[in-house]
Amino acid sequence: FRSLPRGRVFQKPAPARKPAPEPTPDERRALSHFHVANRTEAIEPLHGVARHPFARVGCAHSAAHAHDAGLFDITYLVIHNACGRPGPKPRTLLFDMGASVGFAGVPGGVYATLPTDGGGLAPSLPLFYRIYADRCLEPDEVYAWEPNPRVRGADWWGELPARLRAKVRFYNDIVDEGEIEQAEGSA
Repeated sequence: FRSLPRGRVFQKPAPARKPAPEPTPDERRALSHFHVANRTEAIEPLHGVARHPFARVGCAHSAAHAHDAGLFDITYLVIHNACGRPGPKPRTLLFDMGASVGFAGVPGGVYATLPTDGGGLAPSLPLFYRIYADRCLEPDEVYAWEPNPRVRGADWWGELPARLRAKVRFYNDIVDEGEIEQAEGSA
């Protein structure tokens, strides 16, 4: 990721929900992707701690790996853009395993316009909901977990309208990933 220019990696939506620019050859080589029909589609970079690969978490800082990205830096994400693609919208699921304050404090529950950046003190669900919607991938279902017992359900939902609230499943609990045997069904 170091070789990719910051700001280019996090593709802001084009005006009027237009298709995203195609990745450069360097970006294509660096990014994970799916093969779908006759095209490849970039996936948000897969990174084990769900943070920027150069955030100050995980491995120790070194000259080779500066770890100079902020903990809540989302510039590394490459969110698929379905605008202008042929065919129906694919089923879109949004998962947030640390949903903090949910939709609280955001008028109408989801941002009317995309904020310029993410932040650890701001709700992440309205931000990501908007990012996907602006890419013609409005979530069909949202699954959110927040283990903090001080997060009250009534506050967490904020002003989210009933139309959107019907799509959301909120679990005031931890995510228990289990063991590989459970995932394989052999436990």
